[in-house]
Amino acid sequence: MPEWTREFNSTFFLAVGSLTSASFALVLRYLIKSKCRRFSCCGLVVDRDVDAELKSEEMELAAKKHTEPPLINGGSTKHPSPDEKV
Repeated sequence: MPEWTREFNSTFFLAVGSLTSASFALVLRYLIKSKCRRFSCCGLVVDRDVDAELKSEEMELAAKKHTEPPLINGGSTKHPSPDEKV
């Protein structure tokens, strides 16, 4: 084992690995959320249909909006007690 590895313990390597993974995840998230039709990175070229993705996101939001329960008492989420008049 090289001598320099004795100075660093597993916590250091765990931190470096976590930072690397988090950075990769942020870049990947940015690429997924971007509205670019074509992008390339490290020799990988991706062409995608952004319009279809936007439509599917809008449909998901519309479906979610219709499945949310309506708010009671003009926007309050507090449920009235049985003896309270509505």
